[in-house]
Amino acid sequence: MRTFFHLLYKDILLLIRDKAGLLLLFLMPLALVLIMTSMQDGVMSVNMDTEISLILLNDDEDTIGNTMQKELKKADVFNTKIAKEIDSSMTEEDLIKLIANGNYLVGIYIPDSTTENLAEVFRNKLENAFKGYPDDSLKIKNDSMLIKVFIDPVVKPSVQTTIMSNVREFSLKVQNQFSLKQISLMLDSMSGGRIKNPDLSEITGLSVKENVANKSGQEEMSPNSIQHNVPAWTLFAIFFIVVSFSGSIIKEREDGSFSRLMTMPCSYSTYMSSKMTLYLFVCIIQFLLVLAMGIWGFPLIDLEAFVIDGCFFKLLFVVFFASLAAIGYGTAISSLATTQQQAAIFGSVSVVILSAIGGIWVPVFAMPNFLKVLSHFSPLNWGMEASYEIILRKSNIVDVLPECMYLFIFAIVCFLIAVLYKKFKTY
Repeated sequence: MRTFFHLLYKDILLLIRDKAGLLLLFLMPLALVLIMTSMQDGVMSVNMDTEISLILLNDDEDTIGNTMQKELKKADVFNTKIAKEIDSSMTEEDLIKLIANGNYLVGIYIPDSTTENLAEVFRNKLENAFKGYPDDSLKIKNDSMLIKVFIDPVVKPSVQTTIMSNVREFSLKVQNQFSLKQISLMLDSMSGGRIKNPDLSEITGLSVKENVANKSGQEEMSPNSIQHNVPAWTLFAIFFIVVSFSGSIIKEREDGSFSRLMTMPCSYSTYMSSKMTLYLFVCIIQFLLVLAMGIWGFPLIDLEAFVIDGCFFKLLFVVFFASLAAIGYGTAISSLATTQQQAAIFGSVSVVILSAIGGIWVPVFAMPNFLKVLSHFSPLNWGMEASYEIILRKSNIVDVLPECMYLFIFAIVCFLIAVLYKKFKTY
């Protein structure tokens, strides 16, 4: 046991003397989680807290246009400016130029007489329907009832979809209220005032409430970029220790330290146990640092805090098995690589690839089908799925045992590769 502690002390000294390695192990994950979360927050946030600049040119200036203007001004998604308040002579062409020049992300144009034309068509259709006449409603040019939306070409397709979804929602709401109002006026006119309170536009329509399904049966906060990035970059940092871990072993092998240790009363298993113990604690410290950044650091830069909500020990359980997998992977690389450069290049590149297909950079559901299949073979994906189960689905440890067992088996396979390759080289 004394040999183990002496080896552990030696490994700690080697680690703390490597200043560049310490920065890579501890500051890199903090920088990554901070930068990536800040970048993704506006895109991934369900509440769309980042306002989208919008300018509205309302040439209708009647019920449809004014109601649409009112709805857009109230919307949290858009930072709406009214074109006529900026330039009373602004035209559709001027609006297009503003969007094309990047002054606004979105421009909406409501043509003149939109309300009048829609009301005329609507009344004509209703009168013919009530009288049993064939449909000979007035032929109005489509452009006179077409709300045009202009979007800056730099806007990504995913954001365009969000913008158009919100605009369509507002336009349908306005149209439905207008249609019900027209029906109410028609009923009042045809009944000669005998129908009491015929205003159908005051009826509260169907509403949709979004709920997040989880196994606890309680209503929880919606998933966001913080809940993705904290576990994601923790796992990335854990697996990135393969560079330091394998480099340490190869360096001792190259300078003769390993051979001298093996001639002393020190077994290979004791030698590896000390390094595994040290780097297991390194992984746990990485987890605690990223967690602290999520809980206390994010609110300082106006991001939502990471909500641990009683999941600390469950996440620590996953981190433990992910750490074993990372250490096992580093052991295999240290056995297969002949130089530190080989281990560093292969280790860093392979971890980046495994993280990319494992859902660290982009969630798996957004990947092409062939990458979704490949993601099942990435140990980082197993760690991410276990983290999602705990953080988002409020699962217990039993539910994440399959993913943890995959990580453990991966570690065992890597250890076996290292041992068998060492024996093969010996003979």
